[in-house]
Amino acid sequence: MEDEKPKNIEQENTNLNIKPIKINVGGKIFETLTTTLSKWKNSKFEEIITNQKQFPIINDGIIFFDRNPKYFEIILDYLRTSKITIPTKLNNKEGLEILLEESKYYSIHSLTQLLNEKVQLFKRQTFTPKEFRKCILHSETSFPVEPYGTHSTPHPVMDTGRIERQDLTGFSFRSILFKNFEFIDCLFGPSTYFNTNFENCWFNGSRFEQVIFIAPSMMKPKFEKCSFQNVEFVKVNFPSNVPFSNQNFKGSIFKLCKLIKSNFSKSNFDNSSFIDCKIDGCNFSGCEMNNIRIPEEQFKSCNTKGAKFTNLIDISKDKTKIKEIKEWNEIRSNIDKWKQHKDQK
Repeated sequence: MEDEKPKNIEQENTNLNIKPIKINVGGKIFETLTTTLSKWKNSKFEEIITNQKQFPIINDGIIFFDRNPKYFEIILDYLRTSKITIPTKLNNKEGLEILLEESKYYSIHSLTQLLNEKVQLFKRQTFTPKEFRKCILHSETSFPVEPYGTHSTPHPVMDTGRIERQDLTGFSFRSILFKNFEFIDCLFGPSTYFNTNFENCWFNGSRFEQVIFIAPSMMKPKFEKCSFQNVEFVKVNFPSNVPFSNQNFKGSIFKLCKLIKSNFSKSNFDNSSFIDCKIDGCNFSGCEMNNIRIPEEQFKSCNTKGAKFTNLIDISKDKTKIKEIKEWNEIRSNIDKWKQHKDQK
């Protein structure tokens, strides 16, 4: 079934009589608008309101559902705002599974998909620090890496796991594939991550300090309340479908990166540099961008509404701030050699 999306309310207003409506869920009365209930395509509410489907009602035309009102309150809030807010006492495996079943009952398909992802997170194996270190050390010693990150053996895979509040300083994670992994409030300290893959990983409240990412693969990562301080991103493709808003990139360096239609809104880029990057159509609205070094011509294509600037330096003209240019060209040459070697394999 096609996932429901909110319809164009202005179009609906011409065909639908907008009025308040009352819903009795397990004895508790809720009140909302007919447009709120009918705008979600293929939901049970659209069938009732738009298609005039017969449904059990009680006195005064109040729609009645014999369901749990505690969970309906969360669902109704999602119908109003398209955002899910789950109380702390229900944000656990049992509470999410019940909420998931309620979402299925009301046929809110996008919410069902979102809740299903959250439930899966609680099914992941939680690694103790000792277990995690043992797995990483085994991966790093069992899969020898050739110069510049190429190797003939498969990527070691860390699949479906969870680790919380751990100091990961010193781990290289070289060429490891993290798949369906969750890092909660972790510290990624000084290290170089070469050819590390993050597939469908979730980083929540984690800090990256003095880390260098070289040619990583990021497929559907999720970053929430993370901090990237004094981090170097080398040859990174920031996909447009991954939200990087509200992040702290203060003092970071972006080299040979592609930033195409990426959403960085309300992030902090103070004292950051963009060297030899391709930047096009990004959303930098509401960002802190003081003392940044960036190619001005490319930057003009981006949305900078509400962003704060002081001392913006056009890196394509001012060569004095790239003191390490010779050294960087050598690094870039090595990366190109690594890429050619990898393509030949």
